[in-house]
Amino acid sequence: MSSGLEGYVRRLPGWALKYNTTAPELPTAKRGFFDKVGGSLDVEEIKAPITNLPKEFDGYRIACVSDIHSGFAQASAAVAALERAAPNLICVLGDTIDSGTKSLDGVAPFLRALPTIAPTAAVNGNNEYACGILPALYEEYERCGIVLLRDESMLLERGGASLRVVGMQDVEAYRNKCEAVRPPNASDSEPVMPAKVNGRVEVLLIHRPVRAIRYLAHGFNLALAGHAHGGQWRVMGRGIFAPGQGFFPTLTSGLYEMDDKVLANLKPKVKKRSSLADSYPGIANALVVSRGLGNHEMPLRINNRPHLPIITLTR
Repeated sequence: MSSGLEGYVRRLPGWALKYNTTAPELPTAKRGFFDKVGGSLDVEEIKAPITNLPKEFDGYRIACVSDIHSGFAQASAAVAALERAAPNLICVLGDTIDSGTKSLDGVAPFLRALPTIAPTAAVNGNNEYACGILPALYEEYERCGIVLLRDESMLLERGGASLRVVGMQDVEAYRNKCEAVRPPNASDSEPVMPAKVNGRVEVLLIHRPVRAIRYLAHGFNLALAGHAHGGQWRVMGRGIFAPGQGFFPTLTSGLYEMDDKVLANLKPKVKKRSSLADSYPGIANALVVSRGLGNHEMPLRINNRPHLPIITLTR
């Protein structure tokens, strides 16, 4: 078991990180037609160069688990892949459950397995805030030792060096005025971004890639996101439709090194939603987007395998 979060410091009060030592047995998932169309699990190894990365974090590995949507047929394969990958940190990037989820039975065994492999942090997606069992999900996170970040950050320490992980709530929390899940200093319309620490490498966890760009412009070195489902149907390596980006979206899968070229490919409405100017500020940073593991509402994935990115930070 990795120990990448040992000795971490939470910026806001919270319960201490706990480790499970034995992974629960996963139930046998039924493979339906749409799961077969989607294909087998795609474990993608991604190298992410980080400016000023401390040498102690060179080679640090982060696994991205996103868009589970209450369960997926490849859960056992995903756990086995994570065990082989041996990440230092697992990040759950939202939409763990569906808006209509009535029970955690389909997802709880998978969640319980994650902290047995590596320390695990999570953020919420839009579906969590539309679901009536959100408190039960929070209890499950705490029970199995997953750190939930809601406009909060935590400091990872390794060999005397540090790296900060910031988790932003999905904007749906504010649209739905979920008073019970907002920090006391939250505004009525926007997540509260913890103050930037100059000179420290910072990784952002956020559900929507379009929103991620907005915060990358503030100086984060790396952002991890999901939500786009890979564009649902992929033709010649490009998605057809993604929520928040429309048809032929730009940000759907893998690593994007943020620059003016990426910005130029964004649609005007996406740039507006991201609050971006016509020129990128020139900060050396990157975005990794997971295509997700599960399906929601429109379940047919064509040429779009469930996606498990494994990111290695490099100097």
